[in-house]
Amino acid sequence: NKNGKMITFDVNGEILCSCKLSGMPDLTLSFRDASPIGEYSLHPCVRYNRFEQDRVLSFVPPDGTFRAIQYRVNNLQIGSQRAPLYCNPQLTYTED
Repeated sequence: NKNGKMITFDVNGEILCSCKLSGMPDLTLSFRDASPIGEYSLHPCVRYNRFEQDRVLSFVPPDGTFRAIQYRVNNLQIGSQRAPLYCNPQLTYTED
C-alpha cells in the first residue's frame, strides 16, 4: 500500500521426501486446504488424476530423495489464509 506495507503475497513451495522404506508402501498426503494452489509440478510417482480430483498426493515413493510436488500459491491476503500444508504423520504397521 502507500505506506509500504505488504497487503498480498505469493508463496513458492515444495515438498521434499527422503524414502528409506522397504517394500512398496502406498502413501497419501493430504493438504489442509489445497484450493489456493495454482501452478504445480508433480514427481512422476505421484498419481496425477488423484491429485486433480481430490487434491491429495498419493504415491509409491522411489528409494532416496525426491521432490513430490513443487507449487505456487498466488495473491494471498495478509491474515486471510493459512499455509496449505500441515504435517500430521500417521503410520500403520502390519506384519505379513
